[in-house]
Amino acid sequence: MQAAIPHSQLVVISDAAHLSNLENPLAFNAAVRSFLASLPNA
Repeated sequence: MQAAIPHSQLVVISDAAHLSNLENPLAFNAAVRSFLASLPNA
């Protein structure tokens, strides 16, 4: 699915399942920040 979505990134967050933002918040926030920083300015 990731390959079909433009500008998407696949990130696997260790020690997390369905609630990655609660189970590993530091890794989740880092992934979100990295993704947002990679987006072209609109």
